[in-house]
Amino acid sequence: MMKPVWFNRHLKLPLPVLPLLLATGLTTLGALAIPPPPDSFDGETIHCQLAGSAATVLICRDAELKALDGQLRQAFRRLRNEASLKQPERDALVEDQRRWVNTMDQCWRARENLRACVKASQQQRLQQLESLAIQRGADARHQRGS
Repeated sequence: MMKPVWFNRHLKLPLPVLPLLLATGLTTLGALAIPPPPDSFDGETIHCQLAGSAATVLICRDAELKALDGQLRQAFRRLRNEASLKQPERDALVEDQRRWVNTMDQCWRARENLRACVKASQQQRLQQLESLAIQRGADARHQRGS
């Protein structure tokens, strides 16, 4: 008679069965219970082909959130590519954007309000980028007028 590969002392199940049971039980927790990997930042905003967090997957599958992400990308590019922006300011802007993406990825903690959290985060960041662009434009006009 063949012995099972390995037995768990408490459950008395062969090793191949135990992972299946654990995986089945864990799937009931849902994807929102798993923290996001911070690998979906592409230097501007999220990258759908690298999406791994609940927030980035949601953005990539939701037309409205994906459109907001496109607006964020355009606003970020306009600001980053502004001629008057010095390299240290540009680097700081990219780092600030990276921090924002990591913060937005924490929306998975909202669980049932994931979409609302992501959308509010996107809208707030878009307003921040647009305000920065307006302020930089006003500063540039002021310097030319001096």
